[in-house]
Amino acid sequence: MEFIIFLLTLLLNHILLIPAIPIQPQAPENGTTSSNLIIPANLNITIPPPPPGFHLEISYDSESRLSPLAVYHNTILTLYEIANQYSWTQIWIEPTTSFSVGWRTWILVMKEPGRRLPPLRTSHVILALYHGVAQMSRDRGFCQMVIEMFVDQALIGNVIIKKSPTPPTGVAGDGDGGRVRNGNESAVGLGTPATNSSDGSLGIVIYDVDMKITYSYNGARINSRDFFTAIMDGMIYAARNGKLAVCPSLDAMSAEANLVFHVVGQVGSPQPMRYDVVTQAMKALFLDMTFQQRRFEEIGFSFAHQGVQVGEGYVRKLALGLGNGTSAAK
Repeated sequence: MEFIIFLLTLLLNHILLIPAIPIQPQAPENGTTSSNLIIPANLNITIPPPPPGFHLEISYDSESRLSPLAVYHNTILTLYEIANQYSWTQIWIEPTTSFSVGWRTWILVMKEPGRRLPPLRTSHVILALYHGVAQMSRDRGFCQMVIEMFVDQALIGNVIIKKSPTPPTGVAGDGDGGRVRNGNESAVGLGTPATNSSDGSLGIVIYDVDMKITYSYNGARINSRDFFTAIMDGMIYAARNGKLAVCPSLDAMSAEANLVFHVVGQVGSPQPMRYDVVTQAMKALFLDMTFQQRRFEEIGFSFAHQGVQVGEGYVRKLALGLGNGTSAAK
């Protein structure tokens, strides 16, 4: 009964409280198809409301197809990087930033030149990337995408998701973990952090730097798409609050509001749970479930940071979600 009340509360907040970011269609040209959808009430309860005057225009290049898993992987690791390197209201300085996270799929952030334009901020980039990929997920159309960001009708920048044939100049290759500036361009190599997981009597254990995460499956299958977009949502929630802020709890939802990623601080723990620790745990779970276990089911988990138990939670389907949430993992 308590869980049903929890679901009803989530859905009611989702319907009543969260405004939409308008996504306007763009005229197609040269084989490009454009978006004609407006995000309805922002299918998510934790995504922050858009900054005043902010809207997006999204266009696709249907002839340049992308791997869905590459898009999700690169988006999640890029959001993780931004959440832990930039503050929510920070002004975006670099004219062009390339996030290179493998599989020859790039995420580019391009700032529009012009001194009189409203400043491009971290919040604009994060919201644009999330809504662009969430729309790809809903449309089942994974191809090159250009997301134009506007404030008060002025174009302030673009987020581009595209296929790249070679690593950016000056970067040792995908996954070097470094940041290299070349003139007016910066390249960020995020890589896939190494995790060491093993099955034990308590479930699957992941060791990631100074963290230990333990989780177990309960047998109820979930759609991998919902799992990925819920993690994206959690990364954004953390970015808005700040990586060193204390996180009492977090409830991240999938783009179609049919899966929740719930995290809560460990009762009685001498070490408070911070948002950077939460995002590290979410990233490790994503990488292990996707590339090690290759298995998508509801889970329960707990995690320790520097030897201290700090948090626990679960990933669970929402029966009252706007999507069916019941299809098998792809």
